[in-house]
This record gives sequence, C-alpha cells and structure tokens, in this order.
Amino acid sequence: MNKSIKLGTIADLELSARPSAPAAFLGVWALLALLGFRGLGLKPPKAAAVGFVAALLHWFSTLWHHLGHARAAEQTGYPMAGVTFWGPLATSLYPPDEGAVAPALHVQRALGGPLFSLLLGLAAGLAGLLLRPFSRVAAALAGFTAVDNLLAFTLGALLPLKFTDGGAILAWWGKGQRRIVISEGARSEERGARGRVASSEERGGE
Repeated sequence: MNKSIKLGTIADLELSARPSAPAAFLGVWALLALLGFRGLGLKPPKAAAVGFVAALLHWFSTLWHHLGHARAAEQTGYPMAGVTFWGPLATSLYPPDEGAVAPALHVQRALGGPLFSLLLGLAAGLAGLLLRPFSRVAAALAGFTAVDNLLAFTLGALLPLKFTDGGAILAWWGKGQRRIVISEGARSEERGARGRVASSEERGGE
C-alpha cells in the first residue's frame, strides 16, 4: 500500500508522506543515535535524544530544500502544489494542468532547491564554528546540518541523474538549446524565403 498521508499545509503547499517516510525516520534516528554514542561518546539516553534532534534537522533540511523550489516556482509564474515525503527524501509536486512551461523556467525552478540548501549549509557551518567553544553537542548538530545540506542537498542534488535537480536542469537546458537552434534555423529559412520571393518579384517587374 503506497497511499500518501496528508500532513497539512505550509506556504500554500500541501504536505504529505508515504509510508516509507516514517520508517526512514526511525532508521535515520537509530543511525544518528549510534553515531552520537560512538562518535561523541554520549550516554545512550542522551545519544538517543541528540539522534532524534539530528533526524528532525535532516527532515527540516529536506523541507527547506523544497521551499527553495517553491520560491523559484512562484517567481516563474508556475507555482508548486505540494511536497511528498518518501524515505529520507521528498518530491516537489506541480499541478497536472499547469500547461506548457518554457525550458528556461524549468531550469529556474530546479535551481531553487540547491540554492536554498547552499545558503542553509553555509549558515549552519558558521553556527557550528561559533558554538564550538560553548557546546560540543550543539556544534556537532550544526556541523551535521551543514554537511547534510552542502553534500546531500546541494552537491548531491546537482548530480546529473534522472531523479535529481541536476538531471532536470541538464534535460531542460538541452531542450532549451535545441529550441534556440530550431528557432534560429526557422528564422533563417524564413529570411531566405522572403529573399527568394523578393528576387522573383523583381525579375517579374523587369
């Protein structure tokens, strides 16, 4: 059963989650708690609490990434409809009846998420440096958020794969370039046809 569970709305976006999302949250929580126990030397209860907060930060980063897509989509005039969480990731949803969208606008919408993630990653990295003298745990959480956003949601999202923003950018950029070439070719043919007609008319006048 793969039916999505409605979570509510935020910034006019319908949020939903597939059954794989809660299972992924538990798995990520357990993994991060283990890292806190072994990597930071925390006692099990504190490691579990820190792992839970880190898991929440990952899902916040996921939502933040898609809010970047939503912001960019709003600027193009073709807004997003919602976000569906699945596993440890999510997918941006667009209206099925939005009509034809220019390739350049598709590229703009795809770039919005990595840009937001880049900004959050840099801010979290700075926060980690500032927090280091005061709290090792807080600095570690900020550092995790920085790495998560910079590696997974910025660099990872820009990889040229079919299911990533980078794949979408590459696909729509190619279509945009082909459209420009075709348009230029059509204009050249049109100018050539006009030239032939004009030449023919001149000969007829003679």
